[in-house]
Amino acid sequence: MKFKEGNLEFDFDDQAWSQVIKFDEHIDYAKVKNQVPETKGVDFTGILNDSTFVAIEVKDFRGYKTQENHREEPLEIEVAKKLVGSLATVYAGCRASTYDGFLWKEYNDLIQNRENEIHIILWYEADPLDSRQTHLKGRRNNLKDKLKNKLSWLKCRV
Repeated sequence: MKFKEGNLEFDFDDQAWSQVIKFDEHIDYAKVKNQVPETKGVDFTGILNDSTFVAIEVKDFRGYKTQENHREEPLEIEVAKKLVGSLATVYAGCRASTYDGFLWKEYNDLIQNRENEIHIILWYEADPLDSRQTHLKGRRNNLKDKLKNKLSWLKCRV
């Protein structure tokens, strides 16, 4: 399964992945977002090896260093909000979807089963930094730890 996100193309191996969707373009997500306009969603969701729910957020700052440097909110907060909106959509889809109730039920069953892992992936593309941009280097290095902290309530792998 191949998907484009901006200038990037993602190819999910059909042997390992199932139920991969471009989450933020799904009709059920649009229904939630239309009702609660501040809702955000991740770029992709899917099931890895029949047992792991995976949410993927893609950030491609190549050529947009000013956007990487001057953000309205920290990236770990944005990703956490997107995950919350995505999980709310999964739950709402289980209850009210007229399109993909089976998809949402599969996702929900994996999320609810404590023996299954949940993975959150932040795919981060950026231009190389020069030696004068130490503040951005530090921010990039700390991002994983900050994201883990913000998502600790979900007990997931980041």
